[in-house]
Amino acid sequence: MANPVRITLVLALILGGLGAYVYFVDLPQSQEALQQTQEERRLIPFDDRAISHLTMKTREEEIILMRDDKNRWHITQPIIAPADSREVRKILRALTIGKIQRVIQQEGEDKDQDDDQYGLTPPHMILTITAGGTSEMIDLGNRAPLSSTLYARKHSDNIIILTTLNPLTFANKSLHTFRKKEILSFDTAQAEKFQIDRGDETLILIRQPGAHGLSPNWSFRSPMKGPADRTTVGLLLRDLEGLQAQGFVDSQSEKEELFKKLGAPTVRATVHARNRDHTVSFFQSPDVQDTYAMTKNENPLYRIAPDIVAGLTKDIFKLRDKRLLGMEKQELAILAVKTPAESYTLVHQSGEWVIEDDISQILNQDVVRLFVSRVVDLPAEFRVAKEETTLGRYGLDSPTVEIRATDMRGQERGRLLLGKSRKGLVYATGAGLPGVHQARSLILTQIPSRHQILADSSSR
Repeated sequence: MANPVRITLVLALILGGLGAYVYFVDLPQSQEALQQTQEERRLIPFDDRAISHLTMKTREEEIILMRDDKNRWHITQPIIAPADSREVRKILRALTIGKIQRVIQQEGEDKDQDDDQYGLTPPHMILTITAGGTSEMIDLGNRAPLSSTLYARKHSDNIIILTTLNPLTFANKSLHTFRKKEILSFDTAQAEKFQIDRGDETLILIRQPGAHGLSPNWSFRSPMKGPADRTTVGLLLRDLEGLQAQGFVDSQSEKEELFKKLGAPTVRATVHARNRDHTVSFFQSPDVQDTYAMTKNENPLYRIAPDIVAGLTKDIFKLRDKRLLGMEKQELAILAVKTPAESYTLVHQSGEWVIEDDISQILNQDVVRLFVSRVVDLPAEFRVAKEETTLGRYGLDSPTVEIRATDMRGQERGRLLLGKSRKGLVYATGAGLPGVHQARSLILTQIPSRHQILADSSSR
């Protein structure tokens, strides 16, 4: 009878040997085979970050792209111009993650049918990809039936393959696709000065410093001084930052011929950001259908959408801060209110509002703060007169409501006068905006009485 201990020992040795074989021989070989299979199924063996040159040749044109030492792409043929790096990266990404789904025809095999059925005689596009001194050439053919894949030919292996490339990635690519279309290169958040030159008028706006850098507030320095409408100015700057070319006029002779029809610039914008001026001139002419922009003489003349010019040529009233009172909430120390029924003065002290002639009265702070916000932020809707003249015709010589504001230093800087009402609007003047304007007459119903601002008024 066999010794059980010996049998167990023999089985353990056999099992250990099998385990060692699997671990040291079979598993590494399987991993190597898997890696080799995966490598063989890749369309090109390049990392997209290592690719330095890309040539795309179609039946209409040949485009050569090159990456510089700062990782920027440039077009070197048929023109020399900056390239749209995002468009180039789309192509490179597609190629480097692309796979060979199936080999259709190996090198040396008899052609059962002509290459024309795969769209390879001639191909729709010939790609030449270069990385580290090594190049791969690939012909792209037809879309495969019932799938978003492409037939292709790899020149290095001389095989026809079915790839996982999406035909839409390579369809309708032209020189215009790969041209850099951004006209200006600045960050709106870093803009410090904004100048608009339009004929004989120059607008200069300065961005205000804040506690931790630049604030979103802009102020006019010319042709007058005063706050600007930060929303309108911010939108204009973003439009300039995102300005895109829809077409290009490259040759000097074409530009000169076009300038004869365009004449002088309609408007010129300059943004100062990070110690650098970014200037663009815009051209619109009744003799020319399109709108154009130019940054430097040596750069192309860019065809653009016309909307930006309309924004830059707005009436200066549209660019101004249209709030009438002329003070910010955090600046207010005293707000004197006078209506046909009564008058009272609110004083801001220790973070709360009190009535000046009876500081023992407890006020409803929510009601007061809402009223103060409405007064401070009341905007003019329309301008009636540039100067405060003939106030009697607007009921402003004896105003319906008079509100005056004093700052923390005791200086009266804020003023709001409301006169006659007409069709939902009330005539108004204010320290924040010169001239006579119309504001929404709803403000007349939003001025609380002395009784309504008391804390216990709701129970009376």
